[in-house]
Amino acid sequence: MKKATDLASRCHQSALTCEVIRAEAEILGAPYVKVITPSLTRWNSNYLMVESIMTLKATLQSLREKNENIGVR
Repeated sequence: MKKATDLASRCHQSALTCEVIRAEAEILGAPYVKVITPSLTRWNSNYLMVESIMTLKATLQSLREKNENIGVR
């Protein structure tokens, strides 16, 4: 959950990170969704965050294989 939360925070703070992910999704023909940032007041926000990251799974794996730095470790 820590890595997922870090990715969500990074996407929320950086337009460049979102653009890198969006461009890679476009190249792959994969769906692009905005990564949901979890909220303390919404009971299902962690689920929505993980679901949005799983939608981007192929895109994020491709970026990792290319050693593309999106600012999340």
